[in-house]
Amino acid sequence: MTTPIATARLGIYTLLNAQFSGTATVHDHFPQDGAEPKSIVIQHVGGVDQILGLHEAYSATKKGILIRTRFQVDVFAENSSDRDSWSDNVIEKLWDNRSTLKNTYGILQHRLVLAMDIPPEPGERNLFRKTLQFDVLINVQND
Repeated sequence: MTTPIATARLGIYTLLNAQFSGTATVHDHFPQDGAEPKSIVIQHVGGVDQILGLHEAYSATKKGILIRTRFQVDVFAENSSDRDSWSDNVIEKLWDNRSTLKNTYGILQHRLVLAMDIPPEPGERNLFRKTLQFDVLINVQND
């Protein structure tokens, strides 16, 4: 894996896009024109923290690093009920597919560290938002 953060983002996007197809638009980056109701936005918001130094051995036969970083998933809906339901679905979908995240995208762990409602900005009537932040541990192998 040569692009660990991009690969992790792709994994989260792929799972959520399949879950919400036909219900909400899933964006893998924040849209330039802003988020619209019925959308889910994935952003990389945390810095990188290496657990092992570059090219250090973490097993007898493999070298690599473990990277801890943070992704934010924002859920935008037209009402609070959809916002809350879709937010719960995001959490459940990532949990239910943790083996796919690990085996396909190198995400060893993801942990929900923040879940909060964000009030609408002035002029954003009927735009209900919840922010979910996940700490993510990514396995980067250099065999």
